[in-house]
Amino acid sequence: MKLRGDELKRRAGEVGVSVDQLGEALARTGLTGERATRAVRNWIGGRDHPRCKKGDIERLAQAVGCRPADIVSFQSQVRHHRGSPKKAKLVIDLVRGKTLSEA
Repeated sequence: MKLRGDELKRRAGEVGVSVDQLGEALARTGLTGERATRAVRNWIGGRDHPRCKKGDIERLAQAVGCRPADIVSFQSQVRHHRGSPKKAKLVIDLVRGKTLSEA
């Protein structure tokens, strides 16, 4: 799960929420004040430091008035699979673009 900074920036601009306001909405243990604002700036810039957590994404989505899934991208990765790449691609093509229940 990765926060889409460009989408967050666009939605914040539409609603009229500044980066400082997003930082205030984000406040949690270990990430308060200026650190929260810096984290939001990093995420909008496409950097993933500090790591964005589930609770952070929910708070940011609530601040801009959207669902968390609207500002997040999901990616699945498989490493060290012993099957052939061609077989894996066939399975991937069957589920690509479908919702979880359809897949």
